[in-house]
Amino acid sequence: SSSSSSSSPSSSSPPPLELPPPSMFRPPAELEAQLSRAAPLKPSPAELATGCTPSSTVCVVVVSHKASPRWVAETRYPVLAYKRVVTADGLYVLPNVWHEHAVYLHYICAFYDSLPPLSAFLHGHRSSWHNRGEPAISQLRELPLARLARERGVYLSFNNGRDTEYCIRAHLEPTQLRDWQREVRAQTHSWRRMMAADLGPPPAACGGYCCTQFLVSADRIRARPHSFWRRLLADLLDEATPAVCKPSGHLLELVWGYLLGEPANFTCSRSGGGSQFPAWALRRGGRGGAR
Repeated sequence: SSSSSSSSPSSSSPPPLELPPPSMFRPPAELEAQLSRAAPLKPSPAELATGCTPSSTVCVVVVSHKASPRWVAETRYPVLAYKRVVTADGLYVLPNVWHEHAVYLHYICAFYDSLPPLSAFLHGHRSSWHNRGEPAISQLRELPLARLARERGVYLSFNNGRDTEYCIRAHLEPTQLRDWQREVRAQTHSWRRMMAADLGPPPAACGGYCCTQFLVSADRIRARPHSFWRRLLADLLDEATPAVCKPSGHLLELVWGYLLGEPANFTCSRSGGGSQFPAWALRRGGRGGAR
């Protein structure tokens, strides 16, 4: 008698991920319609009314829910406090999905051609576990912003090692490297659809700061084409696109620094400064600290 043999996959090997069908890549006409709906090419009248212009030293982008937080009055610079519900002031981003990422991307798309020298991206809460020692708005006020506005390559995190050691060091720590590899594997679909054309394959490891509150110069934003930011925003806001085909909020948190020009092997510092942040600015206003 003949015996039939059956093979079973090794229990130690994860099953291969299925890539999305070609239909997940939108036809050009459909993509253009999606962009025109969700990704602005210029600021709205409500956004311009905040006073944010290319001649501003810095514009402060704040993610709130139903109302502007009271602490925004602590800055003398233009503030764009975007809500996630319809409001009379016209500053809102809908639908309420993808947390702060959708708001940040909306601002970048709207102001891409009219950015101020510096943009600060902040959460709506004054403080949290990731900067409870010194709120982001207080850190911003300490900086020599007028001088920094004349610099290029500015990137500074407001979630830094002075208050927490929560830092992404995937290229240095084996546990975080495994976490990064799992994240990239889970995000195969989205990276292929939304990132690969401009960024190539995901880096083998990626380091950076957690929690996405940062200051960045206009040249860093414009190092990526307007079309990249607009496609990413439109895709996140499109409720017809399956979530599995979009980058997760966690992946975006991990790669914001990378998207804004920080090297993949970047190592966090206690000061919060990026790889090109001028040392003289860290010595001002108490922002010193060993790198």
